[in-house]
Amino acid sequence: MANHLNKIGIIQSRSLPGAFPDNLRQIVQGYRECLDRGAELVVAPLTALCGHATDDLKRRRSFLRQMEEAAETLAAELAVTDTPLLIGYCINPLLSAPNDEDTWEMDDGLLYDAEEEEYGMHPSVITVPCLIQRGTIRVLTDGGTATIGNLLCHITSSGEESLPDGDVDLIVHMPETPWHNLSTEQERNIYCWESQVAQVPVVCVHPVGSESGRLFGGGSSLYHHNRLIGFLPMFETACCTLRISTPRSATGIKMPELVTQIEKALLFGIRDTVQQQGYAGVCLSLDYPNSMLLAYLCVQALGADNVLGISFSDRDYPGIQCVKINADEMLQLAGKTISAAGDTALEQRMKASLMMTIAEEKGLMLLSTLDRHALMLGKFTLYGENCGYLAPLGNLYRIDTFLLCRHLADRAPEMLHAIPEPTQPEEDRIIHDLTERNISASDILRQSQDGTEENTVRSIQRKIAASALKRSQLPLVLRLSAPEEQLTIPLSNRLND
Repeated sequence: MANHLNKIGIIQSRSLPGAFPDNLRQIVQGYRECLDRGAELVVAPLTALCGHATDDLKRRRSFLRQMEEAAETLAAELAVTDTPLLIGYCINPLLSAPNDEDTWEMDDGLLYDAEEEEYGMHPSVITVPCLIQRGTIRVLTDGGTATIGNLLCHITSSGEESLPDGDVDLIVHMPETPWHNLSTEQERNIYCWESQVAQVPVVCVHPVGSESGRLFGGGSSLYHHNRLIGFLPMFETACCTLRISTPRSATGIKMPELVTQIEKALLFGIRDTVQQQGYAGVCLSLDYPNSMLLAYLCVQALGADNVLGISFSDRDYPGIQCVKINADEMLQLAGKTISAAGDTALEQRMKASLMMTIAEEKGLMLLSTLDRHALMLGKFTLYGENCGYLAPLGNLYRIDTFLLCRHLADRAPEMLHAIPEPTQPEEDRIIHDLTERNISASDILRQSQDGTEENTVRSIQRKIAASALKRSQLPLVLRLSAPEEQLTIPLSNRLND
């Protein structure tokens, strides 16, 4: 390797937990493509080999043995080349102390302890960077520096600011954190600043995938001289070799707009969740405010042949199969055993049960059309509108869905142009302040400059607190916004001011 780095290869792979043969295949293929393009160092995501594994899976002995075997296979595959590969590796730091301040050397007791008996699991397992070169595996200290060829590299699994203590030649970020609606812009600001202060290139590599509603969005990037000079596609697997020696006068490149990122996140999240769970397609109601938007996204993600629409009000969606059901006849079959006041809840629950039955019979995943406004205020019937396996729009406010419709309207004008702008937009702002910004109702009223009425704020406050248990019954929600926990944690205590 030269005294300075000219080309760096990035593997942006989609890995699955425990699918070591498939994960290995992607890494080797990406490594060879980067090598063919002249890469002097190749970086893969921290989870490229093991996948986005949950802590319970990571701690299993069988998983760790497979991890070790896969790493040894990868090292043997790359033994004939001199170009180093940075990747992630699972270790139990309690079982082996570092030999020096920079590295752990692998030995027979590093990963598992024959004396440990409880459920065959380790109490503490972490994923750290490691270097594979010339058939050897060297586990590195997370957040430390390591010598790679003639380069001194600062390597961290954190996506946050991480300036080295001394002079280095390269900063590498390999964050495990999922994508959210603000993360791309935040990273750009942090890493541009880092590259300016440290006066070295900064590379950040992200995986692609989904796990329990979390989305890993790719968009790996390279920064130098306070500019973004390389950017891989978002929500797509890719490998690329980027040239670092960009002149200071270069303008740099622009990242996708936020609404474009959200569109890609929704398409990928729907497609990846359906594929991972083994469904043939999706089924959804066509009768709700967000139905046309969700139907359009599903068609784009899965194809029209894999989307089934169900309507109880004679609505349809052009290009997909639609099932129309007479709701009045359905309610008559239920008899007259409840009062008129309960008819709406009964109707919603019967509709949901019928849709779930149809979806299961056809091998389809039932989707809920609820958005964040309805979820936070409890504006849904339990076991009715919330019925389904996935709520793709559950992290978007009404204004977000409207802006997304306006962004997509030219592609489907007959359906998306007709969606009106939401009324009472202040409700979304109050929900946002209470749940995401953690501002109390009293402070919201004190800081308000638009004449927000106290009755409105207090009513929203009560509804959010009262619907906490209803939110525990939600389907999986694609997590598009930063505060992932706000949909499920009980808010009644800290909202009671």
